[in-house]
Amino acid sequence: FGHVRGSDDTDHTCRLGQALLRSPSEPERFARSLAWRLRCWLLGLPAGIGRATLRSIVKLWLGFPPTRSGVFSAGNGPAMRSALLGVCFGHDLATLREWVRASTRLTHTDPKAEHGAFAVALAAHQATRGDVSPSAYEEMLRRELGPEGKELADLVRKAVTTAAAGESTAMFADSPGQLIALRALM
Repeated sequence: FGHVRGSDDTDHTCRLGQALLRSPSEPERFARSLAWRLRCWLLGLPAGIGRATLRSIVKLWLGFPPTRSGVFSAGNGPAMRSALLGVCFGHDLATLREWVRASTRLTHTDPKAEHGAFAVALAAHQATRGDVSPSAYEEMLRRELGPEGKELADLVRKAVTTAAAGESTAMFADSPGQLIALRALM
């Protein structure tokens, strides 16, 4: 349970990996294991902890079960720890969605947080395959998220279009309406 040297993203990914090793086939047991690992992580007074993640872990320490510890927030905590889920479960999108949900709802209950975590997990899975284009990823993400995830899928489409045009990340972020759209997702 020791503190990993690195970012909070690295810490969460390592703890998620430990929880997966403890319970590779039961999402509920995995969530309980990850919950204990996050409790211990908080004891190390980590830098960079998000407000929603902090509130959720405090709720865990107060005795809330992992199924009720999450707070309504669309923060990036779940997304930063979800890549490993995509690598492990991306071959079965229904299973991937179940594991992403178990990891996400532990700390964040806003569906936008789950959409973002799923998007990262799906991208990680696609990266392991190495044969999917950005536009194919965007189409798959749009299909998997459905109408609920339209806002995120539209942003991904804009990012894909911008990248295909050779524009920089800074140009994408500075384009009209992007900052407002990105804030709306959070």
